[in-house]
Amino acid sequence: MIFIIVLVVKLMSSNVDLVSEDYYQKEINYSQEMDAVQNSENLDQKVLLNITDTYVAIKIPENKDIQNVEVKLIRSNNEKLDRLYKVENTNTFLIDKSELEAGNYNTEIHYTIKGEKYLQKDTITV
Repeated sequence: MIFIIVLVVKLMSSNVDLVSEDYYQKEINYSQEMDAVQNSENLDQKVLLNITDTYVAIKIPENKDIQNVEVKLIRSNNEKLDRLYKVENTNTFLIDKSELEAGNYNTEIHYTIKGEKYLQKDTITV
């Protein structure tokens, strides 16, 4: 009986907030991310991601005014293997596969067109 009373008192006194401190900022960021994903879905020509025997190739359409291109390769099982590449002054960007550990990567390609944000997400295996 004492155990149950102690347990109830302990559980009642613990703070269990389901909402984080910066909930509204996180919600705004998530909303902006979803808008950027939808923007990229609406494009007729997207940034292409191809895997060859030796490279991961990012091909940017030439007829689009695409700027500020960032490619993130995210390893869900090891944050130290994450990679970030900034693509500048080229329509074809190559990442040597020897720089990457073998496994699955979540990819995020962030870019802007005329000040509007775009985001393409995918998963690749190297």
